[in-house]
This record gives sequence, structure tokens and C-alpha cells, in this order.
Amino acid sequence: MQSRHVRDWTPHRPGNQAADLSDNSSVAPARSVCMEKERLLEELTAAVSDYFSMQSDPIVAESRGQRVLLKVDIETARKRKEEAKRAIRAHQAVHGC
Repeated sequence: MQSRHVRDWTPHRPGNQAADLSDNSSVAPARSVCMEKERLLEELTAAVSDYFSMQSDPIVAESRGQRVLLKVDIETARKRKEEAKRAIRAHQAVHGC
């Protein structure tokens, strides 16, 4: 037996039985995609991933006698990460996205 106090969860508008979904005034506008920004973000993601994975590799490098090479690689990855961040900031300043 259903209680009389249970309400239908479907949104209603005054004067309508059901919600009128044809009015999109409350829907957020579609996000415009800047292909250059997407590319720069992908580069940053890859650079950060490489940098952090190299940060976790010192034990493996030490066991292989490659500690010096790893330090150089980590520094190169850090520079790549910083350059990617600068590129995104520059793009945002010029393009506004």
C-alpha cells in the first residue's frame, strides 16, 4: 500500500503535469574546445608523468649502476615539465582560454 505523502520525484513546473525539457535556459552552454590548449595539456600530462615515474626509479637505477644518468634524466624531465607549464600559461594569456 502506497502512502499518500509519497511524492513523484519527477520535476514539475507550475501549470504543467511533467517537466518541459525543451526549455534549455538552465542548461550550461557547451564548452568550446581549444585544440592548442588540449595539445598543451596533453604535453604537460606526459611531462609530469615522466617526471614522477623517474622520481620513483632511483633504486632500480642504483642497482644497474646508472645513478648519474638517472639524475640527468630527472633534470631533463623537470625542465620539460616546467616548459610545458610555461607554454600553457603563455597560451592562456594570449588566447584567453
